[in-house]
Amino acid sequence: MTRSERQELCVDNWIRAGGRAAIVGSTGFGKTRVAILAIKRVLTKYPDFKTLVVVPSTNLKDQWEENLRQWNLEKSCVVRVINTVIMHRWKCDILIIDELHLIPSENRISVFNKVEYKLVLGLTATYERLDGRESLLDRYCPVCDEITMSDVIANHWVADYVEYEVLIDVDNLSEYEEIQRKWTQHFEFFSFDFQLMMKMNGPEGFKCRQEFAKALCTKPAQYKEILKTVTLHAIGAMQAMQQKKAFLNNHSKKIELTRKIIEARPNAKIITFSNNIKMAEAIGIGGVVSGKESKKKNRTTLEEFAKADSGVVNSSKLLVAGADIPGVNCLIILGHDSSTTRATQARGRGIRVEGDKFTEIFNLVINDTQETKWCESAHKNSEMVRIDEANLEKVLKHEPFETYKRPLEKFNYRF
Repeated sequence: MTRSERQELCVDNWIRAGGRAAIVGSTGFGKTRVAILAIKRVLTKYPDFKTLVVVPSTNLKDQWEENLRQWNLEKSCVVRVINTVIMHRWKCDILIIDELHLIPSENRISVFNKVEYKLVLGLTATYERLDGRESLLDRYCPVCDEITMSDVIANHWVADYVEYEVLIDVDNLSEYEEIQRKWTQHFEFFSFDFQLMMKMNGPEGFKCRQEFAKALCTKPAQYKEILKTVTLHAIGAMQAMQQKKAFLNNHSKKIELTRKIIEARPNAKIITFSNNIKMAEAIGIGGVVSGKESKKKNRTTLEEFAKADSGVVNSSKLLVAGADIPGVNCLIILGHDSSTTRATQARGRGIRVEGDKFTEIFNLVINDTQETKWCESAHKNSEMVRIDEANLEKVLKHEPFETYKRPLEKFNYRF
């Protein structure tokens, strides 16, 4: 089956689901084309139907508008950013939601109530969320079809690529070990239930902590003291998690190795992914795309990068979802968590089929820390080549290298 045939089958399955469903398609499959085929299929029967396409960013809005123009659909379709949509009431016949996995947040889930629609099609490469809130989508937009990364690789629908997990040994982990000790102490109080701990710190955190404290009470007089203890552990767990991520994601050795990779690939078109603006700026080579910059400056940076044959763009989260930039053949990922969503989305920025393109992906991971578990969890459906710093040097010189043989430290929980 060709990719075009498989895309048509997705539309068939969506129609069988009553035209109210989601399609999970791995990066490179062509989810935008599936949506366009669905729109055109509906318009053959209902030519006056209007479509609202909801996207998470202005970059994606621009891409969608260009695609709709190419298919002569700009008169029947409008594209809007989600944060604009949820502030008003809308009416359409077909609602398309791109990057559906971003919708179940506290505010964005209201899109299904803000928009009056007849049909809805959700699109995402990764349905799973760390907070488990993807279950909220089943009420509005259940999955009707899924195309996995294994499917797109087996059918050669993505470029050839190799993905490395580069294990970085650091001299002193005492600071990290103290943070980890505090994290374990607080997390254990909630029986290592990550979603419960996150609820304790969410928008309704105080209410959740009250209910949890009441459940632990055997005598009314104990309530205030128990609530104080619950609050201490909830806030302490969140602080320790943030400190742990800061230590791992912001380590100076990652900057050092990132620069080394960039210098070894002078003719490559490279995107780096950091978890914060400080790290993206610290790389010091190439442009920066982040929430700190104006939309106009980010757009100019990306347009110049898209036109170039080589160069570097350093991203702080903004390029993870949906951005389609031609020619990218090297990705460096400095910031990790255990979500398959971010790993899959980041990978997708470099593996779209373009001639005989070959892409290298480097995941920089601090060895003997929880980050190895995060990376393992995030890449559970993909293959990586595990190497150390010495063998990274050989990879960069195109010399024979050896994979990492020593067993990794085991962690009992994902977070």
